Amino acid sequence: STRGQTVVYMLLLLSFVVLVGTSTALFHFLKCHKFPLPDGGAELYLYKDYSISCHSYRYKYYVVYSIVMIFVYPIGIPLTYAIMLWEHRITLRDQEALDREALINYPTIGHLKFLVESYTPEFYWFEIAECFRRLSLASIIGLASADSAISA
Repeated sequence: STRGQTVVYMLLLLSFVVLVGTSTALFHFLKCHKFPLPDGGAELYLYKDYSISCHSYRYKYYVVYSIVMIFVYPIGIPLTYAIMLWEHRITLRDQEALDREALINYPTIGHLKFLVESYTPEFYWFEIAECFRRLSLASIIGLASADSAISA
């Protein structure tokens, strides 16, 4: 139905917009900053919030939550895109089929159009690769500390 497709489109668009920012926040929650103590020991605090000790129960709870959400956001969203694109691959990789869809206002792939319209039909899947590229640039590289970049 058109209404159902509109709802799916809006949810996909929302997931596309929040993917990188949310994933970055999740990955940053796994990064602790080490503060050396005068006695030779060290204290670890969350890199983005020094009020949270990385040894506290609160932190350990949120690490579990973050790991679960990593499966939802940086893994789950691109996987959802891949499954949805795979289901419509016959239409998406065939220019004639796309043209027929366009004539009748995209009844079966309208909700996926924003994921594929920038690419030629043979590369309809490329937004999945682009998601992982954006995630690696914004989230994973953000985990490397400035210290490790200087010493490398």
